[in-house]
Amino acid sequence: MKKFFIFALLCAAAAAQASLLTDMTDSLKGVGAIEMDIDQQKNIALFDEPIRSRLRIWVCMSGKMRIENLEPFRSLSIFDGEKLARYEFQNGSWKKLTEANPELAKRIFGQMSGVYTGKIDSGEYDVEEKGSSLTLTPKNAAVKNFIEKIIIETGRDGAKTLAKKITVIDADGDSTAMNIDSCKLLSEEPKIFDTESPEANLKGRRP
Repeated sequence: MKKFFIFALLCAAAAAQASLLTDMTDSLKGVGAIEMDIDQQKNIALFDEPIRSRLRIWVCMSGKMRIENLEPFRSLSIFDGEKLARYEFQNGSWKKLTEANPELAKRIFGQMSGVYTGKIDSGEYDVEEKGSSLTLTPKNAAVKNFIEKIIIETGRDGAKTLAKKITVIDADGDSTAMNIDSCKLLSEEPKIFDTESPEANLKGRRP
């Protein structure tokens, strides 16, 4: 669950307090869900080259989430608002993994989806806004053991202000950058959050 914890912190970062947050939340009024294609790059001191992966993420305003790792391997997390199911793609089919603690999953995914609904307590971070970016430093001592700071870079998509890149600087100096290559705002929730049916209603939604 460590990567979920880190990812939750990463996403919670965008729920800052200044005008950028207001612009982002206003941009999402009337939206049912967000669909994103992400190029993730992790820089680890032990390796000469960054570790890259491709993700597709769906976030609903209701708090549901679907995170699908597409490359270099396939894995899947589905959160239906109450419980979390995790899968790995093995031998041509999805294999369900051990269930996560439901209360922990709800807390983490609540933070992750909260960046898009504005339901994040920014009191957890010291926030600095500069231009179109936000830099957040965690206040919690336990979180500081993992995260030094989080940088959110926003951009305009027509009349809307959306997150374009999120970078997490770890306490040990490693970093993870998530470049949001594309972002679709959907008027309704897609029906792809059945924790027992990972392939349900995905026709036409594959990259």
